[in-house]
Amino acid sequence: MDGSESHISEDMVVKVLAEASRLQAETDKNYLLEDLRKVCAEAQILPQNLEKALVNVDEEQYRARKEQMLRQDLIRKRRQEFKNQGIKSISIGMKLLIPAIAVSSLFLFRSNLEPLVDDLIFRLNSQQQTQLENEIETLQGKLSTLRATQQDLKAQLKATESKLESTREAKLPPIQQVAEPVERQEPEVINRKDFRNRVVGKTEQEVLQAVGKPSRTHDMSTLVIWRYVGTVKDEISGNIGDAKVDFRNGVVTKVSFS
Repeated sequence: MDGSESHISEDMVVKVLAEASRLQAETDKNYLLEDLRKVCAEAQILPQNLEKALVNVDEEQYRARKEQMLRQDLIRKRRQEFKNQGIKSISIGMKLLIPAIAVSSLFLFRSNLEPLVDDLIFRLNSQQQTQLENEIETLQGKLSTLRATQQDLKAQLKATESKLESTREAKLPPIQQVAEPVERQEPEVINRKDFRNRVVGKTEQEVLQAVGKPSRTHDMSTLVIWRYVGTVKDEISGNIGDAKVDFRNGVVTKVSFS
């Protein structure tokens, strides 16, 4: 366009602006971090989440670049090995006077085979990587199981220790003090008449309160006999003898002396 012209058509203006925008977009494909932060702030994304996302994306890109470099390096090494083997084969062929057309065919075959070899190398590498990842995942699962088992064992051990501690701290029943032996008291001697008046028509509990515990007892279901040895006195002779008390239906019905 001649620089002396001062006017351009509207159609040309539209085209020029569109082309300039496209060139600007291709030229400036990078964004400022501050602009990204402003966009996240408008979208109500927390700053710490943005920083974490930047780190994650950066790590992912780093792993992708590293994997690509490893893949290219592996392919380059395999290509070099293949070339070395090919050169060795060609040298042997030349020494054996292989026809020139056979040598040419070999190079043509190599040129067609190289992409297939590259793809095969990549597939083998991918399969090995997948197998390794599966093995790592299996080991991680086993490790998680072992950790869970370890936690269960620790919990059981802790519970056992707690029970043992509780057993140690449990108070033992108080040791009963052995009563000191007391001198045997002679039974009270009661006149036969007085003894009879105290017990006739009385219950067992009333007899115990009136004349004390018997020396011997004999239970025959419907008849219960209590014997008092050396507790009664004959008013006439003054001799001390025994008394027998018969209970029927829980009440004294008969008293005899000997």
